[in-house]
Amino acid sequence: MDARRLGWIVALIAMSGACTTWGQPTEDVQPREEEIKQEVAGAGVCEKKEQCFLMNHIPPLEWTNRVMDRVDEVSPLKFGAESRFESNWLNEGGNWAKNGVQIEQTYFTEWTRTLGDFEGGAGFEYYQIDSTWRGIKPSTMERDFTPYVPLSWKVFSLEPYWKYIYIDGADAKDYQEIGSAFTIDVPLKPTFYWNHDFSVYTGTYCEWSISHDIAIAPTGEQVVIFTPSMAIGMDAHKYQEHTTLTHIDWGLDLSVPLNRHFVLTGMLHFTKSLAHGDYSEENDVFHDILPWGGLKLSMEF
Repeated sequence: MDARRLGWIVALIAMSGACTTWGQPTEDVQPREEEIKQEVAGAGVCEKKEQCFLMNHIPPLEWTNRVMDRVDEVSPLKFGAESRFESNWLNEGGNWAKNGVQIEQTYFTEWTRTLGDFEGGAGFEYYQIDSTWRGIKPSTMERDFTPYVPLSWKVFSLEPYWKYIYIDGADAKDYQEIGSAFTIDVPLKPTFYWNHDFSVYTGTYCEWSISHDIAIAPTGEQVVIFTPSMAIGMDAHKYQEHTTLTHIDWGLDLSVPLNRHFVLTGMLHFTKSLAHGDYSEENDVFHDILPWGGLKLSMEF
């Protein structure tokens, strides 16, 4: 092969490689450059603006956030816990423990799967109420064990359950309930709740409520969330002889998101009795508007 022919072959190979390289940038490299720029710009920024909380910048809370995010990613189950410290224990229209400090604890675990717009699963909840009512030493008044089935489709949620209620005390009777909560996830979040005791009282309790979250986020990071609410209850032969409205409650909760998993909430409520049943002095309903309040710490991941 002479030198001239070898030169032409080398030149053709070089031109072929150059054409291949020149043809790439405008179509293949450019989109990747934009993606890299977006990743750099978004480094350290919350994925969702509504999840950017002011206190995320405090190192211990930020570290906790990251650890719980990792657990949330790898765990097939959802876990949650809530502690409430209240001045009264209002339950289905009755003031079952007043004055002192009432301590409510709730723990739950839940498994869900999504299929299109439908989501379903199974869960279990444990609830306990302890009281220092009338200056007595702290004592447990009630324990609840509740398996439930969370179901949702678009903005509609339904949560049927069965509950075993253990009452402390020598003469107390445990009882069982079935019930459900139905919620529409729209402004005012209307919710209907009912339960039926089929073992001791053989009666039904219903409650209708509305609430709405108002987030205060002057810089795009949530500082506090105000939640006004209203609820009205009805007793159908559960604790009352006749079907009657039990109470109406107006509430205002102020929540401070500590991070994506912890929320601290202050509660102030006013409850007015609508019932005229014969309650004992210890468990009377409210014949005037009763103010009550407390603090709540919630955790979920």
